[in-house]
Parts: sequence; structure tokens; C-alpha cells
Amino acid sequence: MKTDVAKTSYHSVDIISDIVGRFVLEYQISINTAIDDVSLSHHLGVNLSSILNELLTNVVRHANSPSAVVLFKRSAYGYDLSVIDFGVGMTVTSPKDGHYGMQGVLDRVKGLNGRITINTDANEGTTVSISLPKGVFE
Repeated sequence: MKTDVAKTSYHSVDIISDIVGRFVLEYQISINTAIDDVSLSHHLGVNLSSILNELLTNVVRHANSPSAVVLFKRSAYGYDLSVIDFGVGMTVTSPKDGHYGMQGVLDRVKGLNGRITINTDANEGTTVSISLPKGVFE
């Protein structure tokens, strides 16, 4: 029996929990979560997965932070995803040669008609906040 992938729904809590669990096991980083369970289309589940993977990869590779927080909540605008680390902070500039992960995140968020905000302070960490409009998940 063949499943129509385009009609398969995913749940934000499953996607986020799976990714976070993998990072905790593989990189021994402590990650706290607060996740509203939202049913997602295949397209949105794939995009959310890719965005979160890249953001957590950046925490592991660049932040030098022993812990992070992942939040996925309903909001007045729609839905908000935040990844918070407590590391060295970052410089928000053009990507270095061969490092295009954040550009991919920016492109995905733009393609979903979303907004992204990056707040960072030296030695205090980085918060990446993404807001996606309600219609994107329906």
C-alpha cells in the first residue's frame, strides 16, 4: 500500500522532539523545550525540520554553549519558533565561504512568508526567533 506523502500530516511536537533528542544524544548538549502541538503538512514539516536542524547545528558548532532552549508556540501572529543558546554570541554578517546554513534558514522563512529576528550579545548567547503566519499551517 502506497502512502501519499503530500497528504501525510506531521505534528510539531514529534518533529521537534525527534530532532532535539538526536542532538542531545549525539552532542551531549542539554536542550529544554516547550512545544505546542500543531498538525503540519508535509511541506511545512520538512521546512520546520530543516530550519530547526540548522539552528541547532549552529548552536553546537559555533555557540560553545552547554545548553539551549527550543520553543514552538502559538501566537497572535501565527506560530513562533525560538532557539536560544547561552554561548559566545555571533556576528551577524555575510556568510563565510562555504557556510550558508543561516542563508538557507532565511530563504526558508521568507518562502513561508515568515519573519526572523536574531538577537545576540558577546558572551551572552544568541536568540533566533521565527514567526510564521497562521495560514501557513492550515
